[in-house]
Amino acid sequence: EDIPVISPPSRSESMRSSIASDDIAGVKRPKCFYVAREILTSERTYFKGLLLVEKAFHGAIKTYNLSNKTQILSEPVMRVIFSNIGELYEMHKGLMIDLEKRLRSWDETPRLGDVLREWAPYFRMYSTYSIAFESAQTTLAQWVKKSPELADIVKRVESTPPCKSMAITSFMLTPIQRIPRYRLLLQDYVKHLEPDSSDLADAEEALEIVSQAAAHMDEQCKKLDNFQRVIQIQQTFIGKETIVSPGREFIAKGPITYINDKQKISSVLHLFSDILIVARSTRHGLYRVQFKINVPQMKVQDRKTEVLPNGFSITDQKLYVFEAKGAEEKEKWLEVLEEAIKRSTEEQAQHMNVVFPTNTLSTLLRKKKLRAQAELEVPAEAKVSSTEVARQSDEIDTTMAPRRLSFICDTEAGLDAFCQTSGYLKQKSRIYELWRRKWYEVSGLQLFSFGHHDDKDPVGFQPLRGCKVSLARVPLCFELSTAGGMSCVMQADSEHDLKRWMTVLTLASEVVDTV
Repeated sequence: EDIPVISPPSRSESMRSSIASDDIAGVKRPKCFYVAREILTSERTYFKGLLLVEKAFHGAIKTYNLSNKTQILSEPVMRVIFSNIGELYEMHKGLMIDLEKRLRSWDETPRLGDVLREWAPYFRMYSTYSIAFESAQTTLAQWVKKSPELADIVKRVESTPPCKSMAITSFMLTPIQRIPRYRLLLQDYVKHLEPDSSDLADAEEALEIVSQAAAHMDEQCKKLDNFQRVIQIQQTFIGKETIVSPGREFIAKGPITYINDKQKISSVLHLFSDILIVARSTRHGLYRVQFKINVPQMKVQDRKTEVLPNGFSITDQKLYVFEAKGAEEKEKWLEVLEEAIKRSTEEQAQHMNVVFPTNTLSTLLRKKKLRAQAELEVPAEAKVSSTEVARQSDEIDTTMAPRRLSFICDTEAGLDAFCQTSGYLKQKSRIYELWRRKWYEVSGLQLFSFGHHDDKDPVGFQPLRGCKVSLARVPLCFELSTAGGMSCVMQADSEHDLKRWMTVLTLASEVVDTV
């Protein structure tokens, strides 16, 4: 099957057809116009890369799978490699149409901020792609080595004119760099707007939302790394204590002396974002929990005395006294503990300022399609009024019944994490103590179960908001507990799959409902 050749219009042709002329009767345009034109030009270049990855590369693999008895890549592997780039492609297709339309009518409507403000909340979708990127690249490299057919497709895609002999992986990297680029362009656009410009408020709001999206990407990547660290720490503890918890991040660890009834007990502090664990070392290098202190409620105080020159105390509902090895180490602990308390209160306030999309992406695209159809020249008897279009678009149901979902954007608008993954897991029956192997998918902050990966309809689903994910004592197992008190034990096929499932389920469970 031939690789589709992407032939966008030439730069001069597209400039003439879609961007307002900058030399009308000698009129000099404001600088914001040239920045707006740069935003569109940048969007075109970026969209060509998405088109190459989604339609030429991803599309060629799909075409091969449909045309041959054997598949190059299975659906689960393709989801790992391409993540949500299909949704990003659809989003930027709509965004570019709006940008083209606005630049064509710049003389009548000299503004761009409202367009970017409408689309900016959906940029949080980039967090999903960013989190999965490293795993996607590793998986692609492994399969290119294993599959001559895949290697041939990669070679042919890279030899097409749009690819310019560049590696396809370089185009898959561009989404990681896109949000910072938007932020720079918007900063430049806002800077060149007049103080009384009607576009200033929308442009500044768009810039704020894009900045939030960039921070969200960084935060989610850090959370992923930190969460895997917490899983590793969990494995160093003995007993029934659960260390892994939604949103919990590791901060610091170190030896300390705990003073209890004038006894000095050698201990180890494990400081997390929400809890401080005081533990004792065992013979085998593992730890056993002595007690835990909640970080948001604790107060720290220097308690230097002649007897305890390096002493300090932590107050929760009870007073705990500790002694560091030296003055420098004590100061470090006081500083990191105070910073943890401050950070825990700041994070609670941050959730109040995040802007979420009011519609799912598919709803927004459908509304725009209806409005575009209403603008077309059609016979009077067949023409739909703008009022009717608005009514139809507002009646679009965004709360879909549970079913198999190909795009996370089409599910309930829990758009904070955009977590999704799929694969086989074994679930332990609570009644017969038997293990059943089923296909599971996380999409739209819900866990769907299927009898087989080819099944179209799920046999069950579980909303993930408010659930708790913890390691189980059985190897490769984790426990999923609902807010209502129900729980089940699931087993992954490998250590890598265990971390992947626990990471995605935990990120999905900690989404804050802002309604």
